[in-house]
Amino acid sequence: MLAFSVLSLILPLLWTTFVAGWPLLWNRESPSVCNGRPELCRRRYSNITFIGAHNSYAFSEDPLALSRNQRINVSQQLDLGVRLLQAQAHVDDGELHFCHTIFLGCVWETPFSTTDSTFPCSIDRIQGPLLPMDHLYMINHSLNTNVFPIPGGAGVIVPNVFEAETTNGVKSIMDNVRGCAPFAMDKNPNFILLDWVDEGEAFLAADQLNGFTSPSQSAPATGGETNNAPARSRHGPWLAILTLGFGVLALGS
Repeated sequence: MLAFSVLSLILPLLWTTFVAGWPLLWNRESPSVCNGRPELCRRRYSNITFIGAHNSYAFSEDPLALSRNQRINVSQQLDLGVRLLQAQAHVDDGELHFCHTIFLGCVWETPFSTTDSTFPCSIDRIQGPLLPMDHLYMINHSLNTNVFPIPGGAGVIVPNVFEAETTNGVKSIMDNVRGCAPFAMDKNPNFILLDWVDEGEAFLAADQLNGFTSPSQSAPATGGETNNAPARSRHGPWLAILTLGFGVLALGS
């Protein structure tokens, strides 16, 4: 009898909660724009190319700062359309220090710190039991220059800011993508990692890799599941991937 009385009290309450919550379940408003494109909202994450900022934290407006990789800060990078923030953090004496970056996980990448503007492609830094074609992959498309060559050694390698506009141009990026195609079964890269993201035509290249023929907010050239990154997304929720040491952290709003 007691059990029946308890049920008689609980069941109406559950029913009221269900009826009140039903509109919330079915009337949830879907995002109208995802990373600058409404068409990307229904596309798989693995089938999109994102522009990334190499050493995103290493920004400076000082032209004498030879070790900088970016001219604009992280907030400006996100506003521009960058969706991969690369960094590595180490704790030293209880303080968090950002150091030179490394990206490990279910993503293979191309060689880094290259001084060759043709960006020869090969598989570098791959982990796990999966085959390369079962990974996401990232193109390290940042050009360096050797300012102090040492015979028999590497010398002093610094980011090549003077060639940034050419390096981040559509032709250079697309040539790199084509060179990597045989290693990825012709799949486009998921991430293109750049220095000086505010220079060149990287976002236009990403638009083309994602199947769009014009800047963000336009219709795709080939709808649905072409591979692949966002355009400048001041227009909607943003998604960024922050690489910290060996992990990947997704940020969103």
